[in-house]
Amino acid sequence: MSARRFLRVFGGELRYQLTRPLFWVCLVILFGCAWGLSSGFMRIQAGDSDVGGEKTLITSQLAMSFVLSILGGLFYTFFVAVQAGLSVVRDEELKVGEILHATPLTPGEYIWGKFTAILTTFLIVLASQLLFHILFNHIIPNADASEFRGSFALSSYLRPALLFVVPFLILACGTLFALGERTRKPILMFSIPVLFIVVWAFFIIDWSPSWLDPRINRLLMWADPTGFRWLNETWLKVDRGVAIYNQAPIGLDFTFVASHVLYVLLGLGSVAGSHLTFARRRRGARVPRSQLAAARAALEAGRDLVPAGADEDTSFRDEKPIAALGMRSTVPGFLGAVVSVARFEAKNLGSQPGLYLFIPLIVLQAIENGYFRTGAFDTPLLLTSGHYAVITMNTLTLLVCLLLLFYTVESLLRERNTGVAPILFATPVPGSALLFGKAVANSIVGTVVLLAAFVGGAVVMLIQGKVAIEVQPFLLVWGLLLVPTFLIWSSFVMAVLSITRDRYVTYAIGLGVLILSGFLQTMGKMNWVGNWDLWSAVTWTDFGSIEPNRWAVLLNRLFYLSVGVLLVAIAVKLFPRRELDSARVVDRLHPKPILKTVLRMSPYWVPPLVLGIVLGLQVQQGFQGKAVENRQRDYWRKNILTWLDAPFPYLAGVDLDLTLDPDDSAFSVQGTYELFHDQDKPMESFVLSVGDHFEDLKWTLDGEAYEPDDRERLWVFHFDPALAAGDTVRVGFSHHGRLPNGMTKNGGGMGEFILPSGVVLTAFSNSFVPTLGFNPERGADPKHPLEAKVYPKDFYVGKTRPAFGSQRPYPVRTRITGPDRLEYHGVGVKVEESLADGQRTVVWQSDEPVNFFNVVGAAWDRWQGDGTAIYYHPGHDYNLEEMGKALDAARRYYSEWFYPFPWQELRLNEFPGLASYAQGFPSNITFSETIGFLTRSSREVNLSFMVAAHESAHQWWGNLVLPGDGPGGNIVSEGMAHFSTILLFEQVQGLQGRIEFCKRIEERYGDDRQVDSERPLVLTDGTRPGDTTVTYDKGGWVFWMLHQAMGRDSSLVGLKEFVRTYHTSVDHPVLQDYIATMRPHAADPDAFDAFVAQWFYEVVVPEFKFSDVKRAEKDGHWVVTATLENSGTGTVSVDVAATRGERFPKHDEEEPKDDGGIAGAAAGSARAATADPSADASTEDSDETYQEQRTTLVLGPGESRSLQLECDFEPER
Repeated sequence: MSARRFLRVFGGELRYQLTRPLFWVCLVILFGCAWGLSSGFMRIQAGDSDVGGEKTLITSQLAMSFVLSILGGLFYTFFVAVQAGLSVVRDEELKVGEILHATPLTPGEYIWGKFTAILTTFLIVLASQLLFHILFNHIIPNADASEFRGSFALSSYLRPALLFVVPFLILACGTLFALGERTRKPILMFSIPVLFIVVWAFFIIDWSPSWLDPRINRLLMWADPTGFRWLNETWLKVDRGVAIYNQAPIGLDFTFVASHVLYVLLGLGSVAGSHLTFARRRRGARVPRSQLAAARAALEAGRDLVPAGADEDTSFRDEKPIAALGMRSTVPGFLGAVVSVARFEAKNLGSQPGLYLFIPLIVLQAIENGYFRTGAFDTPLLLTSGHYAVITMNTLTLLVCLLLLFYTVESLLRERNTGVAPILFATPVPGSALLFGKAVANSIVGTVVLLAAFVGGAVVMLIQGKVAIEVQPFLLVWGLLLVPTFLIWSSFVMAVLSITRDRYVTYAIGLGVLILSGFLQTMGKMNWVGNWDLWSAVTWTDFGSIEPNRWAVLLNRLFYLSVGVLLVAIAVKLFPRRELDSARVVDRLHPKPILKTVLRMSPYWVPPLVLGIVLGLQVQQGFQGKAVENRQRDYWRKNILTWLDAPFPYLAGVDLDLTLDPDDSAFSVQGTYELFHDQDKPMESFVLSVGDHFEDLKWTLDGEAYEPDDRERLWVFHFDPALAAGDTVRVGFSHHGRLPNGMTKNGGGMGEFILPSGVVLTAFSNSFVPTLGFNPERGADPKHPLEAKVYPKDFYVGKTRPAFGSQRPYPVRTRITGPDRLEYHGVGVKVEESLADGQRTVVWQSDEPVNFFNVVGAAWDRWQGDGTAIYYHPGHDYNLEEMGKALDAARRYYSEWFYPFPWQELRLNEFPGLASYAQGFPSNITFSETIGFLTRSSREVNLSFMVAAHESAHQWWGNLVLPGDGPGGNIVSEGMAHFSTILLFEQVQGLQGRIEFCKRIEERYGDDRQVDSERPLVLTDGTRPGDTTVTYDKGGWVFWMLHQAMGRDSSLVGLKEFVRTYHTSVDHPVLQDYIATMRPHAADPDAFDAFVAQWFYEVVVPEFKFSDVKRAEKDGHWVVTATLENSGTGTVSVDVAATRGERFPKHDEEEPKDDGGIAGAAAGSARAATADPSADASTEDSDETYQEQRTTLVLGPGESRSLQLECDFEPER
C-alpha cells in the first residue's frame, strides 16, 4: 500500500465530505442541540428539588454520557448512512470509477482511504459537538441554568465521547460503508436509519418492564451500540443520588467493555471485508478456461460463433416501409399518463429489496407498540381496534414519513440519475401527471405498511382471544387521519425538491422539519395549526371515537390537505423539466411577474390561509388558549396574597339540579350550598371560586338575590353583621356553560368532560359547581412553582383541617336530567327516575353523609354483585370477574377489618378513557376504561383486581377517614389504601398474590424514588419529585411492615379504633395521629417506637448482597453456606431460604398461606436467596413438591453475617 496514494484518496474524500451541505446541516443540528440542552431541561432527574438544594449537573461525566449516547443514536445514524454508505456509489454514479481504477491505485488504498476520511469527518463532527457543549455550558452559559452547571473538566467531555460515541462511529461507519459498497443501492442506505430507529429507539432502549428476565436485559445491553441502555439500567434507572451523578466517574463492567470492543472490531472487520469484495469485483467475473480456449480457437480459425447447423438470418436486410411497423403516436391524456407512470414506478418499487426488509420491521414495531404496551405496574394492555389504531399512529407516522422522504426523492431523481431525463421531459406527458403518478406509486409504500399493520394487529387480537376485530376504527383513524399525513408529507418533499433541485438539501430540510416538529412537541410549543402529523393529538375511547377533538381534527385535516394542494401546485410549477435559465429567473423576480404569479396561484393559497386563520383563532379562544391562560393567571395574581389562608365556612348540605346536553358539551345547574361556620371568631367574608367557562352567574344569599364582588372569577361574599361561630348560611347559584369550552390546544384528553360518549364531573374542581376558598394551584406559573410550605413540628396538634372535602360529612341531593341514551349516577342511592320526551331524569340522594360528590354518565351494561355493582361498556366484559371479586371482597373484609360500610351499594362506573385514572367517591367509584377494563392479568400483575381493591379502600381511607392537611396527611389516604390492597390480595388471592403485588410496589419505589428529594414519611407532602411513589408504595409497605410487627390482631384492633376516632371528628388525622392511636395496641412499645423512628421519621433503604454462596453434601444432608451483607441503610430482619421446587406452580389454583413472606417479621425488603448460582432454576413446569429451609437474620447498615442452612433436600435456589 502506497502512503502517498492512500493520502491522496483520504485528502480528496475528506475535502469533499467537509464541503457537503449534509456536513454543515449536521453541525447546525448539533449546535442547536447544545444550545437547547444548556438550559438543563434534559438532564438526569435526580437531586434535591427544593430551592437551594443540590441539583444534578449537566456538565458531569454521567450527564454528558447520557446526552452523547442519546444524540449519537438519534442524529449520527442518518448522516453516517448517507455519507459512508454512498461514498463508493457516488463515484459509480459520476462514472469516475473506471478512470480511478485504470491508475496504479489499489483496492486497499481506495477503500481504506475513503473509510478513514469518512471516519475522520465524523470525529471532526464529534469534536465540534464537544466544543459546542463547552461553549454553551462554560464560555457563554445560560444564566437560568447556573444551578445545573459545574466547573469545567475536560474529562467530563472527552471520556464519554471516547467511551460511547467513538466505538459507535467506528461500527456505524465501517458497517454502513461496507453495506453501501456491497449493495450499491442508495435507497437502501437511506432506509438504514429507519431500521435503526425501529429497533433501537422504540425497542432496545425503551422496553424494560419490571418483570423482564435479567438475562434478556443483559442481552439487550449487548445489542445497543450507543451504550444508552447499559447506562440507563446500570446507573440511571434507580436513583443513586446527586453526589454520584455529579462527581463519580463512569464505572465500567465486563458487558460494556466487551461489547464496545466487539463493536470496534466489527466495524473494522466490515471494512476489511469490503476491501476483499471490492478487489474481487474490480477483477471482474472469472470465465472458465475451457470457454476461453474455445473462443480463442474460433477467432484464430476466422469463424464466427454461430452454432453449427444454424442458418444465417438475413431478414433484416429486406427493405420494408416504416408504415408496416404499425406504429402510431398520440398525446397521452392526464389519467393515462398517471396510470403509465404509476405502473412503471410501482414495478420499480417491487424490485427494491429494502421494502421487503423494512416494511415488516415497521409493522413488527407497530405490533410491539400495541401488544407489549403496558399500563400501571407494567401491566400488559388488551388491544381493541380503536386503541390499537391510535397508539400506533406516532410510530407509523414517523417511520413511514422517513421512508416516503427517501423513496419520493429517489423516484423524482431517477430519470436524471439514469440519463433518460432529456428524453422523458421532451415528451408531451404533463408535469402534473408525472408527479402525481410518482406520488400514487410511492403511496403504495404507506398503504402496504398500513395493511400489514392491520393484519398484524388483527392477529394479535385473535391471539389474545378476548376482543373482536372492527374495521371501522381503522378506516376512521388511519384512513381519514393518517393517510392525509402521508399525502401532505409527500407533497412537501416534492415541493422542496422542485425548489432546491438537490437530493441532499431536500433530505436535510425534511429531517430538519421532523426534528423541529419533535422539538416543539417536547417543549409544549405545538398546537393544532402546526401539528401537521397529529402527533399524540388523537385520543380514542370505545364509548365514542376520537373525542374530544373531532372538530379540531376536522379543521386540522382540511387545513393541511389544502396546504398539500398548494405544495403540489408549487411542485408542478417549479419541477425542473428543463435546465435552469438564469436570465429568466432574474426577469421573473421583478415585482410585476411576482404579483401575477401570486394572483394566479390564489385559488391554491387562499383556502389554507383562511382555514389556518380560523383554526388558529379557535385554538386561541379554546379553554387551553392564551386568553384563558391569562385569565387564570390574573385569578392567581389578584388573590394569592389576600385569600390564600383565609378561613371559610364548610359545606353542611348540597342540593343540585343539573341539566346535561352531551351532544353540545353543555350543562346548566341550579343549586344551593348550606354553609356552616365552625371557626372561633366571627366571619366577615368568604370566597367561592368558579370555572372560567361559567356563564350568566346568578347568586342568592339566604334566599335573597345577592351580588358578590368578582375578583377574576373569585367571588367574595360579605356578611353584615359578621357570621357568628356555629351559624349557617345558604348560598344559591345558577349558571350554564360548556365543558370543554372550545377545542384543546394540541389534542389529548382531559379528566372531566361532558361529551356524547360520557360525562365525568367532580366537586374537586370547578367543572360544574363553585368550590369553597381560593385555589393556589389555579393560574400558578408551572415553570416557577412555589417552594413547599414548611410546617411547624406540632402543626397537627389541635384541630387540623381536612386536606380535601368538608370539615364534616354532609348530605347531598343531585337531580340530573339528560338524554335517555345515557345513564347518570351520583353519590348515594337513586330515589327517583323518569323518562319523558327522550330525556332521563334521576335523583340521587346520599343515604349517609359524604365529604365530596361527583356525577358520571355513560351507556352501560351492569354486573351485579353482593351489595356491589359494576357499570361498564357493553364490549368491556373481559375483567369483570376479577373486578367484581375485588369489590365484593373489599366490601366484606374492609368492613370486618376497619369499619362497617355505611352506604347501601358500592358502585364502580367505567368512563371514557380520555384520561387514565380512578377515583373513589363515596359509593360511586369512577374508573377509566384504560385502567383495569383493558388490561391483561398475569400471575405477576393483576391490575384490574388491584385498582378495584385500592379505590374501594378509599371508601374508608379518604371518605370515612378524611386525611388532614399537612405532611403525611395524604399517606393516610393513599398509603393506607395500598396497605388495604395488600391485605385483600392475601385474603382473596393467597400468599402468591400478596407477594407479587408487594414486589411490584417495591420495584416501583426503587425505580421512581428520588434519593436527594425524599423526606421521611411524616414530612412527605406531595410537592417534590418522587413523592408519589413514597406516598403510595413506600407508605403501603411501611403500614404492612408495622402490621406484621404488631401482629395481625393487635393491628386490626388499632385500625378500628383509628377509624372510629376520626370518622366524625373535626380534627383530621396525619401520620402522627395514626402512630399515637396504634401505639397503645403494640405488645412491645419499645420495639414499636424503634420501628416508627426508623420508618416514619427517617429515610432508610436496606440493600442485601450475597457472597460466598456454596452448597455441599454432608452426612446425607445438604449444607448451604453464605454471607449476607446489608450494604444499604436501616436495621431490618430478613428471611433467607434455601429452596427446591416451584413455590407457586402455575397449574395450582389454591395458594398456600403462611406467616412468613418476603418481608419477614419486622419486614425488610429481601428477596429469596439463590443457594448455587449455577443451579438450574427452571422448575416452573415441574410437579416436584416445594421444599424450603429458612432462617431469619437481623442486619444493621453495613453489617454482614455468615449463615448456614442444613437441608434434607438438594437445594436449587
